[in-house]
Amino acid sequence: MLFSKVYNKSSVTSRNKLITHTLLKQSCSNNYSINRFYARDRYNQDEESKQYEKSMNDMINQVNQELLQERMEINNKFLKQQQDAELELEERKRNTMNKYTTYIGNNSESIISKFVPDRSKSNEYKTQLLKKSMNYKLWVLSGVLLVLALGGNDIYNYFMNQEKFEEMNDNIREAQQKRIAKRQDKLNKRVKKLNKILNGGNAPIVAWNNGDFNTLFLNQFEKNDIVNLVEDGNSKDLYIINKNGDLFRYNSELNKVEVILKGHYLKDIKFSNEKLYMLNQKNQIEILPIKEDLFETFKTKKRWLKPWSSYTNYNSVMTDDNSKPMVFEKYDVGDIHFIGETFDGKVYSANTLSLEQQEKDALEFNKGQFGLPEYPPSKLATFAKHQKADIEEYPSDDQSNIENERYDENLFMKEDQPLEVELLTSSFFDKSKSIMKRNIVKFSTGKNHSYFIDSNGSFLAFGDNNVGQLYLQKIGTMKGYPVVSPRLPNNVKCVDVKCIEDNTYFLITDSNNKQFILSCGNGMMGELGNAQFKINQADATKLIGLSELKYDTIDQIGGFQDKRFAILKSKSANFKTISFWGNNKNGELPGLLQGKRYNTIQQTDIKLPMNSKVIVTKTYGTIII
Repeated sequence: MLFSKVYNKSSVTSRNKLITHTLLKQSCSNNYSINRFYARDRYNQDEESKQYEKSMNDMINQVNQELLQERMEINNKFLKQQQDAELELEERKRNTMNKYTTYIGNNSESIISKFVPDRSKSNEYKTQLLKKSMNYKLWVLSGVLLVLALGGNDIYNYFMNQEKFEEMNDNIREAQQKRIAKRQDKLNKRVKKLNKILNGGNAPIVAWNNGDFNTLFLNQFEKNDIVNLVEDGNSKDLYIINKNGDLFRYNSELNKVEVILKGHYLKDIKFSNEKLYMLNQKNQIEILPIKEDLFETFKTKKRWLKPWSSYTNYNSVMTDDNSKPMVFEKYDVGDIHFIGETFDGKVYSANTLSLEQQEKDALEFNKGQFGLPEYPPSKLATFAKHQKADIEEYPSDDQSNIENERYDENLFMKEDQPLEVELLTSSFFDKSKSIMKRNIVKFSTGKNHSYFIDSNGSFLAFGDNNVGQLYLQKIGTMKGYPVVSPRLPNNVKCVDVKCIEDNTYFLITDSNNKQFILSCGNGMMGELGNAQFKINQADATKLIGLSELKYDTIDQIGGFQDKRFAILKSKSANFKTISFWGNNKNGELPGLLQGKRYNTIQQTDIKLPMNSKVIVTKTYGTIII
């Protein structure tokens, strides 16, 4: 290793002498100049002046000598420090050149000179390292020999013989297939037994859960006696409407069925916000809060005109602003909203929350699911800031509320008070200054959104689009007023729509009169049925696996939470078939292996009677009535 330049001791000493001589010379020159200045007029001065001048010259000479001596001491100290630093640097460079080599040479020799390396210390150090490494190697070798002695033959066979590995993998795969085949065989036997019960005489109500089925309401309802039922997920009770229009409650813990409402002639029932919304024979919507203390006040009375019949003394129906009962042709409910269409073609929206519930969840409850511009989404202001939405497109005159972080109390809605969604049934054309009426033929509500189809095949929707369930590309947005969704190609026609949770399903008929299903929204558990697991999807994609099945029409699309089903009809069969997709972790889907998620349609061998109905519940799994 070479260094650029290092001074030896002789060069340092010569330079010190030169600096000292220069300083002495300068000092003498200064003294001489000063003496000449003070002595130029000494001959003209008196004796006293001469004496004074002499004393001053002596004082100046003394000061100059002290200054000179101090400068020389400082200079010598500096030169010594510089010399020590250079020596230390030279020694450090030598020591760092090779940690295993000692260089032999005089101090006066330059670092650039050729030195003869002394390898003695290096060899000693290497010998020590070699001894240590030999000890480690002996320990490692002993361990390897021990392992080889205990199981070397097996290790050699596993790692050196690839055929053993392949054979082992084949054995594992074969064992897994046998287990799956065994589970499938048991499942097929259960399905066969289920078909026998469903198509036998006096078939009971069947519930499939945890990979098996059991019967409900034995000896309590006759065959085909149940019209519809819903579940209260909190209490796990079932509320049932029979063919006579009476309301019953089934308690699973007590295995008990009791009458709640009698003689009300109910035709349909739906559940929203811990309340039952029931359509009676007058096409009025009866509202019944699920409260035990309320049920205890019910009493059965005889009718005056029909003393042989009785009824429960409860009357609470949905009314208009003038407290007049409203009549609906069809209706549906979401988590906290109601949508109904009257016989004159008008569509109404209502909030199912109480005022206290709205105040408690003021910034969350309204996601646009009411479709009323005068009641914009609660978090529109915050949403617009974060999502950079175009606030001007929102048809609201009160722009001050948009900037206000606190939801205006005036925008709280009356509980169960229907308001007409005029923008849904009417369209205004600015150029012609005319209003076009729109006829809604199909609609459905999901968790926080609603979808509509008019007589021209156009799609309209409003509500939450956080996962693309509105079939709009702006995922994460909210639409508090009806918007027109993208149209389908001209060679297909949408005949029905079904909203379930955060999904929308379109029932489509193509030019060959073949039906299939499109889906959009959430697909994290396979709900989209398009062979993907996606959190959100704004495009409507075709369900995979449906085209391979034999059917003529799709009778029903339904589901609950993350489970979906489709009931298929065939003209050549006297029964219906059912297919499932989605999450089957706990075995709630009949005919499918438990513990899996299915992202494509799975056909089952279950044969449903032509007049049967399927409901998926939280507690009881899939119920077939």
